[in-house]
Amino acid sequence: MKKILCFVLCFGLFAAASCIDNREDGYTPSKVYLVKSGMQTYAATADRTTARASAWATKSGLLSSSCVVSYRVDPQYLSDYNAANGTSYEMLPESCYALERTEFPLKGGDAEARFAVDYNPAEICRLCGAYRVTDRYALPIRIDVTGLEVAENRDRVLMTFDISAPNP
Repeated sequence: MKKILCFVLCFGLFAAASCIDNREDGYTPSKVYLVKSGMQTYAATADRTTARASAWATKSGLLSSSCVVSYRVDPQYLSDYNAANGTSYEMLPESCYALERTEFPLKGGDAEARFAVDYNPAEICRLCGAYRVTDRYALPIRIDVTGLEVAENRDRVLMTFDISAPNP
């Protein structure tokens, strides 16, 4: 009886020890990053009153992790960009764009948080006074993430706008 009890106890300990989940050992922790970061130029024609610029954050690593990705306009990023690159972009006036949805919860198998900015090419062209003025206005967007880390230097996008003449 003692042998059976000892065997059952040893088997139970062995079974409990073998159930440790090591599948995630050695993986890099999940991070969030913008697929296209840095300066991105969006093109439209001046006869349009609405065009869409998009950006999306991706969650890398284990898909079981969850977080909340928030997009926001970041004027400090525009100032820092101008200082670092010798440029003189101005903030795109609020009358020229609308932010649709700015907060995206990512759970389980979710991998992307797609963000869109609707902008007015006709108004941008009117403010510039000419076509194809890509070095005047910019919209600096930054992501903030709650629950996971953001990949280094992949959390900001500077949206610029190339407005061309209307198609004949």
